[in-house]
Amino acid sequence: MELNISAEFLIYLKLHASVKWGVATIEEKMAVKEIEMTVRGKTGNLETRLSIPGCAPKGIAFLSHPHPLFGGNMNNKVIHALNKSFLQENWITVRHNFRGVGKSQGVYDNGAGETEDLLALVQFYLELPEIKTLFSSKPKTCFSGFSFGTYVSCKAAFSNAPDFLLLLGTAAGKWKFDLPAVPTFLIHGENDEVIPLKDALAWAGRFGQAVTVIPNTDHFFSKQIPLLQTMIKRAITWMNHYDPL
Repeated sequence: MELNISAEFLIYLKLHASVKWGVATIEEKMAVKEIEMTVRGKTGNLETRLSIPGCAPKGIAFLSHPHPLFGGNMNNKVIHALNKSFLQENWITVRHNFRGVGKSQGVYDNGAGETEDLLALVQFYLELPEIKTLFSSKPKTCFSGFSFGTYVSCKAAFSNAPDFLLLLGTAAGKWKFDLPAVPTFLIHGENDEVIPLKDALAWAGRFGQAVTVIPNTDHFFSKQIPLLQTMIKRAITWMNHYDPL
């Protein structure tokens, strides 16, 4: 895989890797660095956006957007809410456009090729030396997605298990897929008109998985984005303090 990366980004990473993180000021916490990056995937270039918080990162979250054929892309408002929440909790985020979306090459592949895209990005970023220098040990990882992105995240997790899954508007009933044996946090809208809550509950129930329900909102969490962000942050706090023992 190839990477288009600026000298500015390399300098930024080297500077931050050489310092000892202490108590951060508000200004430092807000000093998020965003870099547009192109990664070579199986069918061509993939458009990605790497965001690094202003404080010592606690993990890396890979965010997958909703259905490519229905306007889904990495600038979706729910993906934006995920990205903002992870950064505020000091996680590095990687957003990307699936093949055929934005500047990403290729065509829609009904989830199979999109899973390959996600796995390629995960492998690339986790092996990037400049990213490794930001962590003193192996970083925590989270696959997080919205709608179609939940399907891809779960499929990818069977091949390369992350430490956590955070799934919003889970695509239960739209595609046949299982929930991997990975610590998971599910969030769903009470009045979801695309994936009815009853379908999400039935799917989650097969795996003994709890579902957090956001009241009075639809598939896109309309008018409830602030509450959604609150619940996302609770999930991230849970990840930060998760003890498998």
